[in-house]
Amino acid sequence: MGIRNTFYRLAVIFGNGALVPLAGILEERYPGRNAFAWSLVFYGVAALFIAIWLYHTYIMPRPKSDVQRQTTAKEIAQGMKTMLTAFIHKMPSVQYWLDHTEPDMSYNLNTYATKIIGATVINECIVAKEIPALREEALTMACNAAEFLIAQSRPEGDPLAFIPPTYYQELVSSGREENKDKTMTMEACRAV
Repeated sequence: MGIRNTFYRLAVIFGNGALVPLAGILEERYPGRNAFAWSLVFYGVAALFIAIWLYHTYIMPRPKSDVQRQTTAKEIAQGMKTMLTAFIHKMPSVQYWLDHTEPDMSYNLNTYATKIIGATVINECIVAKEIPALREEALTMACNAAEFLIAQSRPEGDPLAFIPPTYYQELVSSGREENKDKTMTMEACRAV
């Protein structure tokens, strides 16, 4: 049993074994004012967290290597972008593209082919550029998703030649009669 697991269990015991009974005592002391009683409990918890923060900030020792550095808004935004794209990259419906050339239809939003699968291609290209350790995997996923969209595209000679359809299969909105075999040009024109 690790340290994190131990403290998680202690927190559960504290929450159920101390806070709930304390709220019950306060509810008895202030009859009919349950919200007030619980507010007092949460004010107490907030004070406890502030005390712990102050202790960690001013009393706990710091290693010499723990030095604050100035971070620009651009660096923060870049870090957020990398974190978000990596999170999306790890989603099961996106990871599915690593070994498949058709979308995972258990994720029913894949029915919106140009939007969701197109966004997957863009995301994986960003991952390939920003996270070198995931480059090959991301490029494979992007290529598989892009090849799927190309295979679904309108044929040569069609007024919307080479543009993928808005919907795929018959899930959610794509099952509606008015949406079958339709390509919404707003998305297509933006893509071109």
